[in-house]
Amino acid sequence: LSPGPIARRPGALASMESRCVLVESLGHCGACHTPRNALGAERTAAALHLAGGDVDSWHAPALTALSRAPIAWTEAELFTYLRTGFSQFHGTAAGPMAQVVQQLAAVPDADIRAMATYLASFAPAPSADPAAQAAALKQAAEASLRPLDTLGGKLYDGACASCHSESGPKLFGVRPALALNTNVRAATPDNLIRVILDGIPDPAAADLGDMPAFRDSFSDEQVAALVNYMRGKFAPNAPAWSGVEHDVARLRAHQTTH
Repeated sequence: LSPGPIARRPGALASMESRCVLVESLGHCGACHTPRNALGAERTAAALHLAGGDVDSWHAPALTALSRAPIAWTEAELFTYLRTGFSQFHGTAAGPMAQVVQQLAAVPDADIRAMATYLASFAPAPSADPAAQAAALKQAAEASLRPLDTLGGKLYDGACASCHSESGPKLFGVRPALALNTNVRAATPDNLIRVILDGIPDPAAADLGDMPAFRDSFSDEQVAALVNYMRGKFAPNAPAWSGVEHDVARLRAHQTTH
């Protein structure tokens, strides 16, 4: 998504056609969120539009019914996320998406609302009240038995819990709930590994607070143990990822050479 041209528009666009233009042309969300073919072009099948894509070793999740978000995106949460970089039911913008939100700061609220309305039309209808779903997901994570005396548990308790646990003071901006995070429930651990390795040094908005990088603090084995712990703890019904330590090494090397 490259929203620069939108910021130069004098006013909001209200029709569905105009909302489509904001997302499909000026914003071009599909550049990241639509899969590409072997030649690098966006795949054109209707079923694949906004169905998730990969860019610079980050996975841009599906914005359609294929989304793995544990709570369906609504127009209200899409607006809040695009406007602030944070959604209470989904988490914090990281990687390239944080930069997108920063650029969108110059875009009028009415245009952000139009984009949210259009994107919400691709998402599945919420199956229940989002707040009730969030409470149930957090309770399930709290009830899942993951021993803190394992390597992953110790690392989580020492490096993550102070900012992500459901209790205690809010130390930095917001307190993202990992039980609601799409990255923890994704098909691959890539995004979770990336954010652990490289943190969020330049958040979408200053009041969100930054996240430290653990690239130079944790070994591949430690990152893999932490990732596996988080998957088991915060997505207790999802299958375990395999080959996580290999993925950590691959992503660490990718960043070293780019």
